[in-house]
Amino acid sequence: MSTERLFTTINTIELKGLSKKYDTTYAVKDLSLTVNGGELLILIGGSGSGKTTTLKMINRIITPDTGSIHINNIDISTIDEVILRRNIGYVIQQIGLFPHLSIRDNIGLIPRLENWTKHLIDERVKILLQMVDLPSDIYMHRYPQELSGGQQQRVGLARALAMDPRLLLMDEPFGALDPILRRQLHEEFINLKKEINRTIIFVTHDINEAFKLGDRIAVMHESRLQQIGTPQELLLNPVNDMVSDLVDAKYKFKHLDTLNVKDIMTPIHQHYLLPQSTTIQQIKHHFTKHTIELAIITKNQEFNGIITLKNLHHIADKQSKVEDQIETPLIFSPTDSIASALQKMKIQKQSIAVVLKENKPVGLLLSDEILLNLI
Repeated sequence: MSTERLFTTINTIELKGLSKKYDTTYAVKDLSLTVNGGELLILIGGSGSGKTTTLKMINRIITPDTGSIHINNIDISTIDEVILRRNIGYVIQQIGLFPHLSIRDNIGLIPRLENWTKHLIDERVKILLQMVDLPSDIYMHRYPQELSGGQQQRVGLARALAMDPRLLLMDEPFGALDPILRRQLHEEFINLKKEINRTIIFVTHDINEAFKLGDRIAVMHESRLQQIGTPQELLLNPVNDMVSDLVDAKYKFKHLDTLNVKDIMTPIHQHYLLPQSTTIQQIKHHFTKHTIELAIITKNQEFNGIITLKNLHHIADKQSKVEDQIETPLIFSPTDSIASALQKMKIQKQSIAVVLKENKPVGLLLSDEILLNLI
Protein backbone atom coordinates (compact mmCIF):
# COMPACT_ATOMS: atom_id res chain seq x y z
CA MET A 1 0.00 0.00 0.00
CA SER A 2 1.29 3.49 -0.87
CA THR A 3 2.02 6.02 1.83
CA GLU A 4 -0.92 8.22 2.73
CA ARG A 5 -0.88 11.68 1.14
CA LEU A 6 -0.86 13.93 4.20
CA PHE A 7 -0.91 17.27 2.44
CA THR A 8 -2.38 18.08 -0.96
CA THR A 9 -0.97 21.56 -0.45
CA ILE A 10 0.96 23.42 2.25
CA ASN A 11 -0.89 26.39 3.73
CA THR A 12 1.32 27.13 6.73
CA ILE A 13 4.12 25.62 8.78
CA GLU A 14 4.22 26.98 12.32
CA LEU A 15 7.11 26.54 14.72
CA LYS A 16 5.97 27.52 18.22
CA GLY A 17 8.41 27.99 21.10
CA LEU A 18 10.75 25.31 19.76
CA SER A 19 13.77 24.42 21.90
CA LYS A 20 16.37 21.64 21.82
CA LYS A 21 19.09 21.32 24.44
CA TYR A 22 22.13 19.05 24.71
CA ASP A 23 23.44 18.92 28.28
CA THR A 24 23.67 22.63 29.18
CA THR A 25 23.89 23.95 25.63
CA TYR A 26 20.93 24.99 23.52
CA ALA A 27 21.00 23.95 19.87
CA VAL A 28 17.74 25.86 19.31
CA LYS A 29 16.13 28.14 21.89
CA ASP A 30 12.53 29.37 21.88
CA LEU A 31 12.18 29.46 18.10
CA SER A 32 8.85 30.69 16.75
CA LEU A 33 8.21 31.42 13.09
CA THR A 34 5.65 30.80 10.36
CA VAL A 35 6.46 29.57 6.86
CA ASN A 36 3.89 30.51 4.25
CA GLY A 37 2.69 27.98 1.71
CA GLY A 38 4.64 28.16 -1.56
CA GLU A 39 7.49 30.29 -0.26
CA LEU A 40 11.19 29.52 -0.10
CA LEU A 41 12.35 30.38 3.40
CA ILE A 42 16.08 30.56 4.01
CA LEU A 43 17.57 29.65 7.39
CA ILE A 44 20.98 31.32 7.61
CA GLY A 45 23.60 31.56 10.31
CA GLY A 46 27.01 30.34 11.35
CA SER A 47 27.98 26.91 12.59
CA GLY A 48 26.03 26.02 15.73
CA SER A 49 23.29 28.58 15.13
CA GLY A 50 20.59 25.89 15.03
CA LYS A 51 19.77 25.75 11.30
CA THR A 52 20.18 22.02 10.68
CA THR A 53 18.70 21.10 14.06
CA THR A 54 15.57 23.03 13.07
CA LEU A 55 15.28 21.11 9.80
CA LYS A 56 15.72 17.80 11.59
CA MET A 57 12.98 18.68 14.08
CA ILE A 58 10.60 19.46 11.21
CA ASN A 59 11.40 16.03 9.75
CA ARG A 60 11.18 14.36 13.20
CA ILE A 61 14.76 13.11 13.03
CA ILE A 62 15.23 15.08 16.27
CA THR A 63 12.55 15.50 18.91
CA PRO A 64 12.27 19.00 20.45
CA ASP A 65 12.43 19.33 24.23
CA THR A 66 9.70 21.97 24.23
CA GLY A 67 7.44 23.61 21.69
CA SER A 68 5.55 22.24 18.74
CA ILE A 69 5.49 22.14 14.94
CA HIS A 70 2.22 22.34 13.03
CA ILE A 71 1.72 21.79 9.32
CA ASN A 72 -1.69 22.97 8.14
CA ASN A 73 -2.66 23.16 11.84
CA ILE A 74 -1.75 19.48 12.38
CA ASP A 75 0.73 18.79 15.17
CA ILE A 76 3.37 16.64 13.47
CA SER A 77 4.09 14.76 16.71
CA THR A 78 0.71 13.04 16.14
CA ILE A 79 1.79 11.73 12.71
CA ASP A 80 3.65 8.46 12.21
CA GLU A 81 7.24 9.56 11.61
CA VAL A 82 7.80 7.27 8.61
CA ILE A 83 4.65 8.51 6.89
CA LEU A 84 5.64 12.11 7.69
CA ARG A 85 9.12 11.70 6.20
CA ARG A 86 7.77 10.15 3.04
CA ASN A 87 5.61 13.24 2.61
CA ILE A 88 8.63 15.52 2.92
CA GLY A 89 11.53 15.76 0.46
CA TYR A 90 14.97 16.04 2.09
CA VAL A 91 18.12 17.16 0.24
CA ILE A 92 21.53 17.35 1.92
CA GLN A 93 24.98 18.55 0.92
CA GLN A 94 26.47 15.04 1.01
CA ILE A 95 23.66 13.85 -1.32
CA GLY A 96 23.87 10.28 -0.02
CA LEU A 97 23.41 8.41 -3.29
CA PHE A 98 23.92 4.65 -3.05
CA PRO A 99 27.00 3.87 -5.20
CA HIS A 100 25.89 0.31 -5.99
CA LEU A 101 22.51 1.46 -7.35
CA SER A 102 21.89 2.99 -10.76
CA ILE A 103 20.49 6.50 -11.00
CA ARG A 104 17.12 4.96 -11.81
CA ASP A 105 17.21 2.82 -8.66
CA ASN A 106 18.48 5.67 -6.47
CA ILE A 107 15.61 7.92 -7.49
CA GLY A 108 13.05 5.12 -7.44
CA LEU A 109 14.05 3.68 -4.06
CA ILE A 110 11.08 4.95 -2.01
CA PRO A 111 8.53 4.29 -4.78
CA ARG A 112 9.86 0.70 -4.90
CA LEU A 113 9.44 0.39 -1.12
CA GLU A 114 5.89 1.67 -1.65
CA ASN A 115 5.30 -1.22 -4.09
CA TRP A 116 5.04 0.88 -7.24
CA THR A 117 5.21 -1.14 -10.44
CA LYS A 118 8.41 -1.11 -12.51
CA HIS A 119 6.58 0.78 -15.26
CA LEU A 120 5.37 3.50 -12.90
CA ILE A 121 8.85 3.88 -11.37
CA ASP A 122 10.46 4.15 -14.82
CA GLU A 123 7.97 6.81 -15.91
CA ARG A 124 8.41 8.82 -12.70
CA VAL A 125 12.21 8.65 -12.94
CA LYS A 126 12.12 9.85 -16.56
CA ILE A 127 9.93 12.82 -15.60
CA LEU A 128 12.17 13.75 -12.68
CA LEU A 129 15.39 13.50 -14.66
CA GLN A 130 13.92 15.74 -17.32
CA MET A 131 12.87 18.16 -14.58
CA VAL A 132 16.44 18.47 -13.27
CA ASP A 133 17.91 18.76 -16.78
CA LEU A 134 19.42 15.28 -17.03
CA PRO A 135 18.17 13.45 -20.14
CA SER A 136 16.89 10.06 -19.03
CA ASP A 137 18.19 8.21 -22.09
CA ILE A 138 21.71 9.19 -21.06
CA TYR A 139 21.65 9.13 -17.25
CA MET A 140 18.94 6.70 -16.11
CA HIS A 141 21.17 3.61 -16.08
CA ARG A 142 24.43 5.22 -15.08
CA TYR A 143 25.93 4.99 -11.59
CA PRO A 144 26.78 7.87 -9.22
CA GLN A 145 30.54 7.58 -9.75
CA GLU A 146 30.00 8.25 -13.47
CA LEU A 147 28.45 11.66 -12.74
CA SER A 148 29.96 15.01 -11.88
CA GLY A 149 29.26 16.64 -8.52
CA GLY A 150 26.65 18.91 -10.04
CA GLN A 151 24.91 16.00 -11.75
CA GLN A 152 24.88 14.00 -8.52
CA GLN A 153 23.31 16.97 -6.74
CA ARG A 154 20.59 17.11 -9.40
CA VAL A 155 19.93 13.39 -8.85
CA GLY A 156 19.66 14.03 -5.10
CA LEU A 157 17.02 16.67 -5.77
CA ALA A 158 15.17 14.36 -8.16
CA ARG A 159 15.15 11.63 -5.50
CA ALA A 160 13.70 14.05 -2.95
CA LEU A 161 10.88 14.79 -5.39
CA ALA A 162 10.13 11.13 -6.13
CA MET A 163 6.98 10.96 -4.00
CA ASP A 164 5.86 14.41 -5.15
CA PRO A 165 6.14 16.00 -1.67
CA ARG A 166 4.55 19.39 -1.00
CA LEU A 167 7.37 20.34 1.38
CA LEU A 168 11.11 20.28 0.63
CA LEU A 169 13.82 20.58 3.28
CA MET A 170 17.24 21.44 1.84
CA ASP A 171 20.38 21.47 4.02
CA GLU A 172 23.17 23.36 2.22
CA PRO A 173 22.60 21.35 -0.97
CA PHE A 174 25.07 23.39 -3.05
CA GLY A 175 27.62 24.12 -0.32
CA ALA A 176 30.31 21.66 -1.44
CA LEU A 177 30.26 22.65 -5.10
CA ASP A 178 32.57 24.87 -7.10
CA PRO A 179 31.27 28.49 -6.92
CA ILE A 180 30.74 28.79 -10.67
CA LEU A 181 28.85 25.50 -10.84
CA ARG A 182 26.87 26.62 -7.78
CA ARG A 183 25.84 29.75 -9.68
CA GLN A 184 24.61 27.62 -12.60
CA LEU A 185 22.61 25.39 -10.25
CA HIS A 186 21.08 28.46 -8.60
CA GLU A 187 19.65 29.55 -11.95
CA GLU A 188 18.31 26.06 -12.65
CA PHE A 189 16.84 25.80 -9.15
CA ILE A 190 15.02 29.13 -9.47
CA ASN A 191 13.39 27.91 -12.68
CA LEU A 192 12.56 24.53 -11.10
CA LYS A 193 10.98 26.21 -8.08
CA LYS A 194 8.62 28.11 -10.38
CA GLU A 195 7.73 24.87 -12.14
CA ILE A 196 7.02 22.68 -9.10
CA ASN A 197 5.52 25.42 -6.85
CA ARG A 198 6.45 23.75 -3.56
CA THR A 199 7.11 25.09 -0.07
CA ILE A 200 10.84 24.98 0.62
CA ILE A 201 12.92 25.51 3.76
CA PHE A 202 16.54 25.95 2.72
CA VAL A 203 19.60 26.07 5.01
CA THR A 204 22.74 27.98 4.00
CA HIS A 205 25.61 29.93 5.54
CA ASP A 206 26.14 31.94 2.32
CA ILE A 207 24.38 35.32 2.37
CA ASN A 208 24.69 35.74 -1.41
CA GLU A 209 22.98 32.38 -1.92
CA ALA A 210 20.29 33.42 0.55
CA PHE A 211 19.68 36.70 -1.29
CA LYS A 212 19.64 34.95 -4.65
CA LEU A 213 17.15 32.21 -3.76
CA GLY A 214 15.07 33.25 -0.77
CA ASP A 215 11.65 34.84 -0.65
CA ARG A 216 12.35 35.55 3.03
CA ILE A 217 15.42 34.98 5.16
CA ALA A 218 15.47 33.92 8.82
CA VAL A 219 18.75 34.89 10.47
CA MET A 220 19.85 32.62 13.34
CA HIS A 221 22.70 33.19 15.79
CA GLU A 222 23.70 31.22 18.87
CA SER A 223 20.54 29.07 18.75
CA ARG A 224 18.13 32.02 18.52
CA LEU A 225 16.19 33.66 15.70
CA GLN A 226 17.46 37.21 15.24
CA GLN A 227 15.31 38.52 12.39
CA ILE A 228 13.12 37.30 9.56
CA GLY A 229 12.31 39.30 6.45
CA THR A 230 12.90 39.84 2.74
CA PRO A 231 16.45 40.55 1.54
CA GLN A 232 15.57 44.22 1.16
CA GLU A 233 14.16 44.37 4.70
CA LEU A 234 17.33 42.88 6.13
CA LEU A 235 19.50 45.28 4.16
CA LEU A 236 17.53 48.40 4.93
CA ASN A 237 16.31 47.65 8.46
CA PRO A 238 18.63 45.20 10.28
CA VAL A 239 17.48 44.76 13.89
CA ASN A 240 20.98 44.57 15.38
CA ASP A 241 24.68 44.72 14.56
CA MET A 242 24.87 40.96 14.03
CA VAL A 243 22.32 41.07 11.19
CA SER A 244 23.84 44.28 9.80
CA ASP A 245 27.28 42.66 9.66
CA LEU A 246 25.91 39.49 8.07
CA VAL A 247 24.22 41.32 5.19
CA ASP A 248 26.98 43.98 5.06
CA ALA A 249 24.27 46.61 5.18
CA LYS A 250 26.61 49.49 6.01
CA TYR A 251 28.98 49.04 3.09
CA LYS A 252 27.47 46.72 0.50
CA PHE A 253 26.53 49.35 -2.05
CA LYS A 254 28.40 52.40 -0.81
CA HIS A 255 31.14 52.37 -3.46
CA LEU A 256 29.39 50.53 -6.29
CA ASP A 257 29.88 53.34 -8.81
CA THR A 258 33.64 53.42 -8.21
CA LEU A 259 34.23 49.66 -8.66
CA ASN A 260 35.50 48.04 -11.84
CA VAL A 261 34.95 44.50 -13.10
CA LYS A 262 38.42 43.44 -11.87
CA ASP A 263 37.41 44.32 -8.30
CA ILE A 264 34.61 41.72 -8.22
CA MET A 265 35.48 39.14 -10.90
CA THR A 266 36.46 35.57 -9.98
CA PRO A 267 40.00 34.83 -11.23
CA ILE A 268 40.03 31.91 -13.62
CA HIS A 269 41.47 28.67 -12.27
CA GLN A 270 43.56 26.71 -14.74
CA HIS A 271 41.07 23.84 -14.88
CA TYR A 272 38.55 26.13 -16.58
CA LEU A 273 40.86 26.60 -19.57
CA LEU A 274 40.96 24.06 -22.38
CA PRO A 275 42.56 24.31 -25.83
CA GLN A 276 40.33 23.97 -28.88
CA SER A 277 42.22 20.78 -29.79
CA THR A 278 40.57 19.01 -26.81
CA THR A 279 38.06 16.39 -27.97
CA ILE A 280 34.43 16.21 -26.90
CA GLN A 281 35.10 13.04 -24.91
CA GLN A 282 38.11 14.61 -23.21
CA ILE A 283 36.02 17.63 -22.23
CA LYS A 284 33.30 15.41 -20.74
CA HIS A 285 35.94 13.53 -18.73
CA HIS A 286 37.52 16.83 -17.63
CA PHE A 287 34.16 18.15 -16.43
CA THR A 288 33.57 15.03 -14.33
CA LYS A 289 37.12 14.99 -12.92
CA HIS A 290 37.05 18.63 -11.80
CA THR A 291 33.33 18.84 -10.90
CA ILE A 292 32.68 21.70 -13.31
CA GLU A 293 30.16 22.19 -16.10
CA LEU A 294 31.70 25.05 -18.03
CA ALA A 295 35.07 25.54 -19.75
CA ILE A 296 36.71 28.41 -21.58
CA ILE A 297 38.08 27.32 -24.94
CA THR A 298 41.29 28.92 -26.16
CA LYS A 299 43.03 28.93 -29.52
CA ASN A 300 46.72 29.82 -29.47
CA GLN A 301 46.11 30.82 -25.81
CA GLU A 302 43.56 33.44 -26.85
CA PHE A 303 39.85 33.36 -26.00
CA ASN A 304 37.66 31.49 -28.47
CA GLY A 305 34.40 30.99 -26.52
CA ILE A 306 32.90 28.78 -23.85
CA ILE A 307 31.51 25.27 -23.85
CA THR A 308 29.05 23.82 -21.32
CA LEU A 309 28.21 20.31 -20.23
CA LYS A 310 24.56 20.99 -20.99
CA ASN A 311 25.37 21.39 -24.68
CA LEU A 312 27.30 18.12 -24.69
CA HIS A 313 24.48 15.94 -23.30
CA HIS A 314 23.32 14.51 -26.61
CA ILE A 315 26.63 14.39 -28.46
CA ALA A 316 27.55 10.74 -28.90
CA ASP A 317 29.51 11.16 -32.13
CA LYS A 318 33.19 10.99 -31.23
CA GLN A 319 33.98 12.82 -34.47
CA SER A 320 31.98 15.90 -33.42
CA LYS A 321 34.10 19.03 -33.45
CA VAL A 322 34.55 21.17 -30.39
CA GLU A 323 34.28 24.37 -32.41
CA ASP A 324 30.71 23.44 -33.39
CA GLN A 325 29.66 23.50 -29.72
CA ILE A 326 31.35 26.75 -28.71
CA GLU A 327 29.16 29.61 -27.45
CA THR A 328 29.96 33.32 -27.29
CA PRO A 329 29.15 34.73 -23.84
CA LEU A 330 28.98 38.30 -22.62
CA ILE A 331 32.49 39.72 -22.51
CA PHE A 332 33.89 42.52 -20.36
CA SER A 333 37.23 44.18 -19.77
CA PRO A 334 38.77 44.34 -16.27
CA THR A 335 38.47 48.13 -16.39
CA ASP A 336 34.76 48.20 -17.27
CA SER A 337 32.41 49.69 -14.67
CA ILE A 338 30.89 46.97 -12.51
CA ALA A 339 27.61 48.87 -12.35
CA SER A 340 27.23 48.97 -16.14
CA ALA A 341 28.44 45.36 -16.50
CA LEU A 342 25.90 44.04 -13.99
CA GLN A 343 23.17 46.11 -15.59
CA LYS A 344 23.98 44.62 -19.00
CA MET A 345 23.96 41.10 -17.53
CA LYS A 346 20.57 41.75 -15.98
CA ILE A 347 19.10 43.06 -19.25
CA GLN A 348 20.40 40.07 -21.20
CA LYS A 349 19.52 37.65 -18.38
CA GLN A 350 23.04 36.28 -18.17
CA SER A 351 24.45 35.05 -14.86
CA ILE A 352 28.02 34.47 -16.07
CA ALA A 353 30.30 36.63 -18.22
CA VAL A 354 33.95 36.26 -19.26
CA VAL A 355 36.53 38.94 -18.53
CA LEU A 356 39.24 39.37 -21.17
CA LYS A 357 42.50 41.31 -21.13
CA GLU A 358 44.20 41.59 -24.51
CA ASN A 359 41.88 38.79 -25.67
CA LYS A 360 43.11 36.42 -22.98
CA PRO A 361 40.64 35.17 -20.30
CA VAL A 362 41.50 36.51 -16.84
CA GLY A 363 38.26 36.16 -14.92
CA LEU A 364 34.59 35.25 -14.71
CA LEU A 365 31.93 37.68 -13.57
CA LEU A 366 29.05 36.18 -11.57
CA SER A 367 25.98 38.36 -11.33
CA ASP A 368 24.47 39.03 -7.92
CA GLU A 369 20.72 39.44 -7.96
CA ILE A 370 20.72 41.85 -5.05
CA LEU A 371 23.22 44.11 -6.72
CA LEU A 372 21.10 44.06 -9.86
CA ASN A 373 17.94 44.95 -7.99
CA LEU A 374 19.54 47.93 -6.31
CA ILE A 375 21.42 49.45 -9.26
